Amino acid sequence: MSDAQRNDIPVAKRIAERIKEVIAGLRRDRIAELIRQHLVQLRLIDGTGRWQAEQLAPIGNWLLGEDLDTGDALELVDEVARCAGANPYLSEFLSRAEGETFDRLYHKVYMEGATVLPSVVTYALLLERLTQAMRNDWRLIQACREIWLRARDAEDMKSQLIVFERAKVLSIDVPIKRALEFHESGSVAPQFGRVLLPMNIIEAMVEDIRLGNRDNAASAWPLVKDRPGSWASEANTGEVAARWSEDRKAILLSFALPCRWADLYATWNLAFVSHYGDFPYWMTKLLIPQVNGYQDSPEEYLHNRVLALYCHLHYMGFGRIDLAKQGRDAIDWHDEALTKLWSSINRESADKYSEAVKQLKRSKPSGEAGGGSDAESA
Repeated sequence: MSDAQRNDIPVAKRIAERIKEVIAGLRRDRIAELIRQHLVQLRLIDGTGRWQAEQLAPIGNWLLGEDLDTGDALELVDEVARCAGANPYLSEFLSRAEGETFDRLYHKVYMEGATVLPSVVTYALLLERLTQAMRNDWRLIQACREIWLRARDAEDMKSQLIVFERAKVLSIDVPIKRALEFHESGSVAPQFGRVLLPMNIIEAMVEDIRLGNRDNAASAWPLVKDRPGSWASEANTGEVAARWSEDRKAILLSFALPCRWADLYATWNLAFVSHYGDFPYWMTKLLIPQVNGYQDSPEEYLHNRVLALYCHLHYMGFGRIDLAKQGRDAIDWHDEALTKLWSSINRESADKYSEAVKQLKRSKPSGEAGGGSDAESA
């Protein structure tokens, strides 16, 4: 392939092709074994393979990935790339990062990629299905919550977490508990998310500032300002901040430009988690199609994102417990140059988003709705 031909291929797709080269030999039995290990780490099955909640057993074989083979893994990587390529802010970062070397990350991928990437991809296969299952049956959220609350106390998970992570676990417990209450009652509080969501974002902003990533912290401020329902209130549309999806399985949140809001949130949070040594696993919760394939239903983005985050916080916490017992260290792929560049580009994207919202406000008379994909081409 010539350089000209190569440059015509989106960066996200080229990254996907490289990952696919590494996992091309991933056999069905190895996929199943890795997924089983992930489920043990999540405390959803024990060492003998017994499910820890009866609600999980009917979909047990599906979660275990007994039907998955190499083609499914490759297809997932392609879909992750497609969803990433649909985000203009993320695509901008990927394009501008292409000429950078990121020597430390490159070295880690070269030395450890053959071991780490199959683990990450199989974790993505599991997390995709677990998030789907939770979205489609809220009783599975309840079942996992009961398992994780017991295990967190029994294994003292908080001892493995830094202050920010402890706060994050507590702050995600609240919307999960509220969502379960909504499902049990059949009614969503119309102002749900107006306070919880900005607080959740501000937590990460404070951590970014502590870590010295001020550009990325600043890029999140437009997400805080455009909190659920703020545009509807300003435009006097009568629309509420939160409501059921049409099938009443997910909670939708309204924003001025819901798809662009999700675009900015995704690239901001991806940059934020890039400071972790094991960031490939952290990024999985944002890149799986069940979360990142929001283009046709952007108001549902945060519902799926919260479910995936809820799963991952426990996967991460219990994983640290397991590593401590085994006397092993987690992977450390963090590359400061990557985080810094991503942060600076995100700040530019945040300015673009803010300008798009201003244009929308100038173009829409009071009383007209603002959201929707057609309104978001700015």
